[in-house]
Amino acid sequence: MEKNFIEQAINAKYDIDAFEEIYLNFFDKVYNIVAARAQNVSEADDITEEIFIKILLRLKEGLNISSSFKAWVYGVTMHTLQDYWRRCYKSKEDFIGDTLFAAIKDEKQEPEKIFARNEEYAFLFECLDNLNERERRIIECKYFLDMSAKEIAAILNVSPSNVTTILNRT
Repeated sequence: MEKNFIEQAINAKYDIDAFEEIYLNFFDKVYNIVAARAQNVSEADDITEEIFIKILLRLKEGLNISSSFKAWVYGVTMHTLQDYWRRCYKSKEDFIGDTLFAAIKDEKQEPEKIFARNEEYAFLFECLDNLNERERRIIECKYFLDMSAKEIAAILNVSPSNVTTILNRT
């Protein structure tokens, strides 16, 4: 399966149909990671679009993958998300405040729903704060990209048994 993705990636440099196949295989996985970190559908769509544009441009430049193709896509996804958050939000408080402001501007939402959603965001950030970066990445790889413990271990330079242990504990 991995060879097929790499072959498609090599062909995507010359063939838009090959890129479309990569897009169809990875869209849901990438979108789920982005949607879990975005504050709304529009933002998730924009970030996902930016990720696939970067993937296409990097494929056209020539592909040099030192790990699995899934890991490479995950890396592009995570770097794009980090860049996005650096540009948009200085802190979690800015994120929650902006979310509240956007919800208030949307007159269709009831105040109770706005408050409940922002409480959920606050709780989510609190839970994520309790995890270290490695734990967060392991969870994203496992549950959003459907990667095996062995694939995750290769990305994070830990043993597969360590990955399994961390997944069981978090």
